[in-house]
Amino acid sequence: MDNTPIVNIKKSKFGKELIDLANELAEAYLEEGIATERALDIAKDDEIENFLNEVVSIFNTVGDFDVDRTKYYISHNIGYKVAN
Repeated sequence: MDNTPIVNIKKSKFGKELIDLANELAEAYLEEGIATERALDIAKDDEIENFLNEVVSIFNTVGDFDVDRTKYYISHNIGYKVAN
């Protein structure tokens, strides 16, 4: 598995934490055999939105945190509708 991010995230504390989180999620998806599933195939809209909001709450104290970019990045990577 290639650990190269799809988008170029700044080498900031937030960027590094987000990449670590994405890698952990990818490993969990592969272990559970759901890597090819879309988010809506295994969860409801409100569950996904709650997940996105939880991620935002984890990282919102990081100085260069960007809510919109974070939601876009995660939504895109889990096959969910892309947040505006």
